[in-house]
Amino acid sequence: FVGRDPANADDWSRYAAYREAVLAHGLAYTDPVLVPWDVNETYRGAGAVDQLRARGEMPSAVIACTDGTAIALIDALAEADLVVPDDIALIGFDDIPQAAGCRPPLSTVAQSFSLAGATACSLVCDALDGDPPAPGLHLTPTTLVVRQSCGCRDAVLGQTLAPGIDGVCARFVEDLEGALFANLDQTPARRQLLDLSG
Repeated sequence: FVGRDPANADDWSRYAAYREAVLAHGLAYTDPVLVPWDVNETYRGAGAVDQLRARGEMPSAVIACTDGTAIALIDALAEADLVVPDDIALIGFDDIPQAAGCRPPLSTVAQSFSLAGATACSLVCDALDGDPPAPGLHLTPTTLVVRQSCGCRDAVLGQTLAPGIDGVCARFVEDLEGALFANLDQTPARRQLLDLSG
């Protein structure tokens, strides 16, 4: 897992989900490698490659906490003569516009910032109407976008994971989603959001 320094709450939630999903598959997780970044979205990935190398054998796959982190890592790996996905498979999170255009195109977990904003606005409006939201997290759905960086050579650019996709990838994504959402109550607002999203 490659995170950011400084990290925010999303980074640690994603790391916790990674750790839980890896353990569910009987594998050992590693401590995160951190990529320094600035608020203007400038990432410095070379140090992460050095940290990965210092651990001994390079990993076969990396989950990055954001697409910006993943793209910086792709660039840093290329400078170190390592090829994504041939040497290391990689996946990001956010599905920023640059994800589809980087080389190789970045597999990622897409989230709707518009839906997140609409959800927050709806919760505020409910509170103003005298119906305060339930305490805890209020999440919106995500979608796995399969591109070439994860090693899926036959992936069509922008393909999303559908129920018919088989193998370890689908099970891992289900376990990761379960780890992210397992402790959440099915609040009326969450049920409504899930109904709206499909």
